[in-house]
Amino acid sequence: MAIASNPTLVAIQARIVKTVTCYNSLKASYNVQYGSIGTVKTMSEVDSSDIKDAKKVENKNSGTSKFQTLSRWVLGVALLLAGIGHLTWARTEFLAQVPPWVPLEGDLVVVLSGIVEIFLGGALIAQPKYRAALGWITAVFFVLILPGNISQYDNQIDAFGLDSDLERGIRLLFQPLLVIWALWSTGAWRAWRESKNR
Repeated sequence: MAIASNPTLVAIQARIVKTVTCYNSLKASYNVQYGSIGTVKTMSEVDSSDIKDAKKVENKNSGTSKFQTLSRWVLGVALLLAGIGHLTWARTEFLAQVPPWVPLEGDLVVVLSGIVEIFLGGALIAQPKYRAALGWITAVFFVLILPGNISQYDNQIDAFGLDSDLERGIRLLFQPLLVIWALWSTGAWRAWRESKNR
């Protein structure tokens, strides 16, 4: 039986041609944006090495574990709350941490650092595509605000319930942990190491 004489087979053939044309168009568009898809294998051609390769690509593309992602979100929420605190309920407390040698008005420093914390917190939560870069920026921010913690310790300033040198010293030791948290939770450190090995 010829295909031309059977309307059902003609319709099926037309759909197949249309589907293949659509697939080729999508594939070409994808190749332009992201690089070649490569050859497509049927299920009978797939072997265990293909599955292992796919898992490696998936792990590389995800960049961070679920726990790291959760940690990044927690850090983002903490920065959002701290930033809002800079602008509202904890403004006086944060003002006490501004070192006297900073050439700007203390209140302006508190407001600007609060805005940066809100930006970083929101970005850590909402911009996973840029998580590695955000990790480095957040780590640098934590290093930049370290003088405030040092000033609070050196000048024996009571703020945030830290009313002894021991408490202020313990708080000071947490700053490097925040730097590590930012780099680990975003995969920034790992991404940097991998780029050095290429």
